[in-house]
Amino acid sequence: MLTAILTVVMFGCTERTDLAPVWTGYQNLNEVLPQEPSASPVPPGPVSPAPRRQALPPVPPNRYAPPAQAKPRPVQRQAPSPIARPRSAVRTAKNENKIKPALIASAQPVPEKKKPESGPVKPARQKPAAKKSIAVPAGMEKDNTPLHFGWPLAGNLLKNYAQTGRKGIKIAGKKGQAVRAAERGKVVYSGQGLIGYGNLLIIKHNDQYLTAYANNNALLAKEGDAVKKGQEIATVGVGASRKAMLHFEIRKQGKSVNPLALLPKL
Repeated sequence: MLTAILTVVMFGCTERTDLAPVWTGYQNLNEVLPQEPSASPVPPGPVSPAPRRQALPPVPPNRYAPPAQAKPRPVQRQAPSPIARPRSAVRTAKNENKIKPALIASAQPVPEKKKPESGPVKPARQKPAAKKSIAVPAGMEKDNTPLHFGWPLAGNLLKNYAQTGRKGIKIAGKKGQAVRAAERGKVVYSGQGLIGYGNLLIIKHNDQYLTAYANNNALLAKEGDAVKKGQEIATVGVGASRKAMLHFEIRKQGKSVNPLALLPKL
């Protein structure tokens, strides 16, 4: 009876030991428990089983282990390329016929050309600069064009050049009588901005001469107008002496000159 109980207990321990690897995840028992050589047959009878030493299962491989680094391959050094030898300057018999005629000609020294001996170099004649022509506005004469002044008003002479203090002459007339241009030109002033001249009109004939017409009743020409000789430009007005008259001046380069020396004789 005691023997049967011991056998059952031992069988139970052995079964648990064999199933331990299955519980831990191993399906093949041969991987865990290597086969041992079979022992000699046990004689019948109650024999105490020898304690079996359980082999440890192998360590499973780690899937997260870093991969083994490959060993670097040794660098193969390339043999240095042979240095090209410069071609020999010695001409061989084979290469003598291959030389181009142009190379042979270039190898010969080129004689320098002698410059012809010449006398002293004469300086080039410079052309005189062309004179710039001054643009003359329409209605104005050039400086070299002679001017022929005419009487601006048909009337008696009230005051001559000396009596007016060398500031022109005074010609008697009738109020509203026509005042005409003494020569063709361009009107450069038309207004009453100068004190003592009343309604004043100034005509420029060229770069030197201009004429002034003062004490007018009405001005018929405007600034910038081109007028002809004898054209009506104003009407006679009344002066400071309460008489109808025209104050007439001729100026050369801005200075007053005697109009009687330039006007035709009556």
